[in-house]
Amino acid sequence: IGTVIWLAVQCLLRASAKESTVRVGGWLPQSSSMIQQSLAPIFQDYLTETVGNTVTPPTKFVFKVVDLDASSSSRSMISNGQLDVLYTVPGSIACKCAEFS
Repeated sequence: IGTVIWLAVQCLLRASAKESTVRVGGWLPQSSSMIQQSLAPIFQDYLTETVGNTVTPPTKFVFKVVDLDASSSSRSMISNGQLDVLYTVPGSIACKCAEFS
């Protein structure tokens, strides 16, 4: 949870005063529904309730599943302004680094 709060604070520091939504993408080597079930409660619900409501303006965290499919890859979603930050587990960093090289 400490890493999640650190991530939330970093997102808030980068957001302008007018922004009220932080879009977090998540990728794990699992099915999309498993990713949604395991990460959305943390990155969407928990962060909005515990961090988002303590800043002005109140900030909502929205979670989106990132896939290896070209239209929903982290690279295309970041390039198109659909994501502000990407989360993955340490063992998957090599996969994500390869996507950006």
